Amino acid sequence: MNIHEKLKRWMCITQEDSAILDYLNAELKKAQSLSLNNESNRLFLYKTILLAHLKYIQVINLLTRGDFYEAWVELERIEIDLIHIKENNEFLPEVNFYGVNFLARMVCNWQALFPYKIFGSSREIIKEVKCSVCN
Repeated sequence: MNIHEKLKRWMCITQEDSAILDYLNAELKKAQSLSLNNESNRLFLYKTILLAHLKYIQVINLLTRGDFYEAWVELERIEIDLIHIKENNEFLPEVNFYGVNFLARMVCNWQALFPYKIFGSSREIIKEVKCSVCN
């Protein structure tokens, strides 16, 4: 399987491509068992990039259904994936061909529509509320 070519055509990734994850997981385990560190890192990046694209598709589906909080949670997960990709991109110099910049831009755009301050913690307990003008 040529994952490089698949990821280069990142605009064509669909939910059906999640089957590729099984292949990548198997190859990653094989590389790790043989202590092929560079290959393991490269496969980890392929897997993370594909997962990020699949999560983005899920975000669009969630937004379409009106599940805004769940979409926001997935955007956070994509943001974490993008951090992992950025921190390890020396193992995959062609990373910019795989739509990573698109994902970063779109996550930023969607999060601007749904900023963190809108979604408070569900464990937050408000003991007292005061008016900031009249106290």
